[in-house]
Amino acid sequence: MKRERRWASVDARFAATMPPGVCDAIEKHIRAAHPNESGGVLAGKYDDALAVATITEASGPPPDSRAGRTWFQRGTKNLAGWMRSLWSRPSREYYLGEWHYHPAHHVEPSVDDVEQMEGIAASPKYNCPEPLMFIFGASKREPRIVRVFVQPRGGKLIELDETLHW
Repeated sequence: MKRERRWASVDARFAATMPPGVCDAIEKHIRAAHPNESGGVLAGKYDDALAVATITEASGPPPDSRAGRTWFQRGTKNLAGWMRSLWSRPSREYYLGEWHYHPAHHVEPSVDDVEQMEGIAASPKYNCPEPLMFIFGASKREPRIVRVFVQPRGGKLIELDETLHW
């Protein structure tokens, strides 16, 4: 039985969860894109204390995205409508960040990845001062290797460690 995956910062200031269904949806996009990079948007909600972000939805790469073996540019086509539909749900789901796939076993955020996250954190258009970045690596392991980061507005990128307990 697949389990929810959980990550938290060492100081427990930031945490994120992803249920198996969202992991499976991302896995399908990764397999379709391999051997190229891929990515999409993460949406979800926060707990009442605003301490834990729960990823409830992950888009695939929008149709105007472009990708190669070592690069990915996420497009925007159809994302605004998708996000409006999530916001209109009774649970009011939000933009939480980005996911992308690096077809390599050693998964590191690139300079472009970090700059993108800093821009998202600073942008009033995104209204997300602490966006998440999930980077999935090439792996035959189950579950797939993933590194998770949060980019606090005006701060440095913080890695969240996978954990079985909070």
